[in-house]
Amino acid sequence: MGVDMKVKAIYDSEIGNITRSEKNWKDVLKVAGQLYRYEFDNIVMVTAQRPPEKSTLMADYDTWKKVGRYVKRGAKGCAIFPSRALNPRMRYIFDWIGYN
Repeated sequence: MGVDMKVKAIYDSEIGNITRSEKNWKDVLKVAGQLYRYEFDNIVMVTAQRPPEKSTLMADYDTWKKVGRYVKRGAKGCAIFPSRALNPRMRYIFDWIGYN
């Protein structure tokens, strides 16, 4: 199974999960409020891969580098769908907590 198919499988599983309970929906809305620059499908991907309380500020490696932050070696990112406005390829984003 290719990477794109795995990402789609995570998304399909999570989209059904977020509507099962009020708490799950509130968690998605909390993450959407914190990561307001991302599209809804990427918010769903982040909530599927990280707890909502740890999804505070997330960006790709190059963006962190531009603002003078660095991602620790071996840090696990979240797979997200490509932005419709930017480069059409899957990418990973990283949380800023704990990185210097």
